[in-house]
Amino acid sequence: MRDSLVVVAAALNSKAEEFAVIRKLGRTQLQHAVPMTQGEEFAAFATTILEDCDRLKRYSTRKT
Repeated sequence: MRDSLVVVAAALNSKAEEFAVIRKLGRTQLQHAVPMTQGEEFAAFATTILEDCDRLKRYSTRKT
């Protein structure tokens, strides 16, 4: 599963570069927030997925 998530994160990072210049309004609890690019949003998704991969790795090596 971790290998597949790494592939997804790489694809999101690729899209982050592709959409780096497209501006959008951020949203926080249905209210306008700090303007950002679509690329930044894709990069944030990729970072979150990679952090989850690290957690999966840590927990899979943990003894129960």
